Amino acid sequence: MRAELSSENDHCKCEFDYVDKLTGNTKWFSAGSRANSDLLDLLVELRNYFVANFNSQEKPFWHGCEVTVDIETLKINIDFKYDD
Repeated sequence: MRAELSSENDHCKCEFDYVDKLTGNTKWFSAGSRANSDLLDLLVELRNYFVANFNSQEKPFWHGCEVTVDIETLKINIDFKYDD
């Protein structure tokens, strides 16, 4: 999942992909409007936590992230995207 948050915390652009194990191809899927809304709320909460707890001098600290879930190893990785 890739997400880009607005600086106003009022919307985000989300993209959901998975790798087809049989073909190795990446395919897209929709999580639905409720999942997107819930995801926005959680990402805004997480970003606000980072700003409050790491004393960032610049808001919004990070503007997006890429989340990878490996269902075989049960590992989750989050790469945060920062302004260049």
